[in-house]
Amino acid sequence: MNPTVSFADAFHGTPATGAGSLASQLTYIERDPITPENGLLHFLAGGSVTAALPFSYDISGLSCYMILYTTKGSGVISTARKTTALNPDTFFFFSCDQPFRLAAAESAWDFYLAFINGDSLPVFYRFYRESVAKIYPVAPVSDIPSYIEYLDRAVHANLSSSVLSISKRLTDILTEVCVVSTNQEHAEEHIPDYLIQMKKMFDEQYSDSYSLTDIETMLGISKYRLCREFSAQFGVSPLHYLNARRIEAAKDLLLSSNLTVHEIGSAVGIDNTNHFINLFKKSTGATPFAFKQAAPASIRELHSPYKPHGLLQ
Repeated sequence: MNPTVSFADAFHGTPATGAGSLASQLTYIERDPITPENGLLHFLAGGSVTAALPFSYDISGLSCYMILYTTKGSGVISTARKTTALNPDTFFFFSCDQPFRLAAAESAWDFYLAFINGDSLPVFYRFYRESVAKIYPVAPVSDIPSYIEYLDRAVHANLSSSVLSISKRLTDILTEVCVVSTNQEHAEEHIPDYLIQMKKMFDEQYSDSYSLTDIETMLGISKYRLCREFSAQFGVSPLHYLNARRIEAAKDLLLSSNLTVHEIGSAVGIDNTNHFINLFKKSTGATPFAFKQAAPASIRELHSPYKPHGLLQ
């Protein structure tokens, strides 16, 4: 069986403008039935994909697993039950036993995609679903980017001697994700209540007006301490976190409503329209108007049934 044909049959959609189809951007490895990998994790197809609007593919009929690492821009993966945003420096692990859609959510989306199989994957997937809420944020100190880079090189070289090395890298990636996520769950038990309360306010009441002085009065803790500890715990300053949360909510409103740019800015807590446009463009690389105009109807349909969700949930 030619694996290129089977994967091409599973992909139905629209490529990025000026780019080849999704199937044409992947590299395929046909397993030798005489020398099976005896349960090792093995690579079926994958590669670095450059996508942009109107990139959108419905994928079905695959009996394998998928890993996806976003390096630039953002996209979404949707099933019949939910839609998950795939943002820069995030890793996603997925069982392809159900139909799903991959679609660009911005004018540019670069990601590494691999379809894999192996006897231990159901165990890894169970740990992933129990430990990772939706996506895994790849930390700056993570080895995952270097493992992905190795996979890309090794698969392109198509060396039979790489089988064990590829299996090791895939195992290392999934082990890091599951182990680190489990440890983070335990670490979160020790996050001070006032930081959890502060983050919850930003997640759920992002449209309110905040100042560190107001929060200092509300929580009875120095604003300098709050800023320092929040940044250490969540990796960004309180203001950057709040603004990022607002921009995420604004994206959803742009794609699911007919509100004006001014109305959307006000709805997410940024009344100054020029300031909102500048923040939005800094975050996404496009103005709100350009972002909405670039999105095809299929993307708007994906967003419309859903409410804005928490940035790090």
